[in-house]
Amino acid sequence: MTDAQASQERLRALREEAERLESKRLGNSLVKLGRQVFAATVERLRLRGYEGIRFSYTNLLPHLDREHGSQITELAERMDVSKQAVGQMVRQLEELGYVQVRKDPSDGRARLVALTEEGFGVLLAGLEVFAEIEAELESVLGRESLDALRDGVTKARAHLESRDGSE
Repeated sequence: MTDAQASQERLRALREEAERLESKRLGNSLVKLGRQVFAATVERLRLRGYEGIRFSYTNLLPHLDREHGSQITELAERMDVSKQAVGQMVRQLEELGYVQVRKDPSDGRARLVALTEEGFGVLLAGLEVFAEIEAELESVLGRESLDALRDGVTKARAHLESRDGSE
């Protein structure tokens, strides 16, 4: 066996071990489930006519203050991404008509991002799709299992939030 073949074999073994260990981790399963739910939501929203919706927007929209709007710096902090990344998403959402950007009355230098009527429409449609997906999961898992999953995830989040103060 050549050195290159031996190296490839070690890499293959390491990949397999990483996949085996990842498949047993709750966090990995939850992240994958979340991605699948949000990807399905985006696809279903597109089928309902919200063609401009992207997966990345599913991270921004829930962080918007629905009453007053949010500053880009606040959104970037909540989402744990750069202000530039949020700014780009906001521009795209503004072009789609889902958000509007206006001056912050409490800080003349800052701007607020707020949902428009169309933005609330896509948010509500997304929540309807979430309910549909949960109904599908209930048909697969059963009500008791789905309720136990919700309860367990809620308790786990509360425990971790109490330890490190995260959202």
